[in-house]
Formats: sequence, structure tokens, C-alpha cells
Amino acid sequence: MSLPQPKFPVLSWRSCLPSSEPLPPRFGGSRHRLHTTSGRAALACALRHMAAAHGSAVGVPTYHCPTMIAPVVMAGLRPQFYPITDEGLPRLGALLDSQGKSLVQALLVPHYFGVPRNLEPVQQWCRMHGVLLIEDCAHTYFGMAGDRPVGCWGDYAIASISKFKPVPEAGILLLEPKPDQAIELSSTAWLHELKAAFTVIERALSFGRLAGLGVLYRATMGLRKLLKREHRVITDITQPIIPSSQTIGTNNEQAIAYCDMDRSFRHPSRVARLLATCLPEGPIVAARRRNYQRFLQAFGALDGATPLSQHDMRDGAPYVFPLLVRDEDRAHHLYHHLRISGYAVFRWDTLWPGTLSLAGDAGQLWSHRIIQFLCHQSLGEADIERTVREVQRLLNPSPASTPDPRHAPA
Repeated sequence: MSLPQPKFPVLSWRSCLPSSEPLPPRFGGSRHRLHTTSGRAALACALRHMAAAHGSAVGVPTYHCPTMIAPVVMAGLRPQFYPITDEGLPRLGALLDSQGKSLVQALLVPHYFGVPRNLEPVQQWCRMHGVLLIEDCAHTYFGMAGDRPVGCWGDYAIASISKFKPVPEAGILLLEPKPDQAIELSSTAWLHELKAAFTVIERALSFGRLAGLGVLYRATMGLRKLLKREHRVITDITQPIIPSSQTIGTNNEQAIAYCDMDRSFRHPSRVARLLATCLPEGPIVAARRRNYQRFLQAFGALDGATPLSQHDMRDGAPYVFPLLVRDEDRAHHLYHHLRISGYAVFRWDTLWPGTLSLAGDAGQLWSHRIIQFLCHQSLGEADIERTVREVQRLLNPSPASTPDPRHAPA
């Protein structure tokens, strides 16, 4: 079995081919864009531009990746956790005090899993209460959210390009620029530029892509060793942030350190910008939809698990396929097996220190029972089929593999 599967898009010759595939609307339309190193860096820049008073509260969901919370804490602001509905939208009543006034100055609302959500009611609530809306599109780069493209509801909107394209780093912040409040980003060191280019090639070769470049790449071994020694200049940008309870720590300082916020206010590398701009997007959308539809078809009749949503993704491009496992212990064992076996899955079971347990909150259930199956374009049909068969084997064991109760020990 050709595992492990890539956890992120990797560059291939096929991904460079032109495409006439029709595209859904893209993130943010024509609003002003600031290019950053990541989605979390874009959020950090938004919070800096917002210029909220130290200690101000920012509404954040209980179901989250810690990289959603780290920029808030790093900015000297206070995360105010809110419960979410079964559709992943905020329960806005939980953000009001006893007199009906907002408890937060800004509200971060994600489009989970790559499913665009209509945020018009959220936007209206924010305007009514004088709250800034930060639309988190890290999972949702394509599609319509109600009557407008994703990224067009918030006062700020953030995206994570590295989740959709084979780039080592890239994010976008959409904002209405203030003449007196420019966001200044530092330039990129030339060593980091080289490391970014090598990272793209190294990732591709490690998964059998870019055939023919292996000889040239091996000839640069000495230069790559030099780059690795310059660890004080170049941070590791070769792996996505997928936290676990053993690594994130138990306090704010440890969690921020784990989430790698050092590059928040630096321009992304030129190779990342070039690839993000030039690579055709039609094949990305088509492959992600195809992989998502296969999961939806295969996981509709599992024993003890169900797709979280029946959304067919005709108007977007999914990031992951969320599978809700009904039993928490079963979800844990399934996820652990898939991860150690190298399948392209993850879950948000590690929450920011101090995350609250709130009444009427789907987030607490999701964090322990949802497994996210990656849908990106570097996962071929064979990868998806192997994943489907393994999940079916584990959740729907054949009668032959089920122990005969007559032979069970007394």
C-alpha cells in the first residue's frame, strides 16, 4: 500500500496544465488584499489593523484549531468562546450580557470544512451591536455564501492558500484599508526564499511527483544542508499545523509557541506568490468535488457513523469531508488507527487551554466525534478508494470477521 498519503497539496506536472474547467466564485471578489504567510498570519494582521484596546474580547468558536485562537491571544486580546449550532454557526444569544449588550468587540466566524454558509444574519447582528465581523475562509476559498462569494460578508476576511494550492506558505487578508492604519510586513530573507523553493520540490518528490527533477535536486544536497543549518533565520515550513494534546501545552504561552506565529508579519516568499497566482484552479475544484462526492456516496451507509452534511458541493470546493462517529470511544480508535496508518485525516480534538463547556453547543460533540477526511487534489482515486475501504472495514466488519459469540470465553 502506497502510504502515507499527502496531508497537503503537492506540486505535479499535471497541476501546471492549463484548464478550461468552469470555476465557482473565488474568495472575496475584488476587495483590497494583503498577502500573508498563512491564514493565521492574516488573522493576526486583521487584529492589528482593528487596533482594539488591550484585553478586549473577541468571539471565537468552541470548535476550533488552536491556530484560530493563537493570534487573538498574541494580540493581547481575550478569546470569548461561543457555542455553535448544528450547522456550525454562532449561537449569538450567548454573546450578549443580561442587558442585551454585546460581550465582544469582534466576532470570528469560520466556514467549516469548506462548506459556504450564508452569514447575512450574523452580519446583521454584528452591525446592530457594533461588532466587527471577521470571516474565516481558511477552509473555503471557492463558492457562494448566500447571495455573495465567500469572503464578502466580513469587515475582514481571511484565507489560507496553502490548503488549496501546492505552496509552502500563503494566506490572504481582505479588508477595507484605512489611510492612517497601514499594515507593514517585513521583507523575506533570501535564505528563506531558497528554502521555500526547495520545500515545494522536496514535497513533490517525496510523494512521487515531478518525475525527472530528482537528479537535479540531489545535486543541490550541499546547499540544502546549509539551509537546514540556518534554523535561526528560517523556520520550518514543511508541515501543516495538526496539534495533539501532547504537543500544544497547557497554557497560552506554550500554545502560542506551538502554533508558529513568528512569521505573522512577514511577506510570503516569491515562489509561493508565483505558484498561488499562476497555477490553474479548475482542476483543483474538480478533483476536490470528485473526492468529496466519493466519500459522501461511500459513507452514507456506515454502521455507527454518518456524514455531518449532505451538501453536494456543486457551488464550492471542499477542504475536508466531515464524518460524525456516534460513539466517542469508537471515533477515537478509528481516528488513531487511520492516523498511525498514514491516511490523510485529522480532527480538532485538542482545544485551546481554557475552552469552555457551554450549554447547547455542538462544538464539544464535534471535537471528539468528527473525523475530517482531506479532499485535496493530490489525493488520487486510488488514495480515496483505499481510505473508503479501510473505514468500511473498521466500521462495517464482515460477518466472517465478527467473533462467534458461542466461542467466547465464559
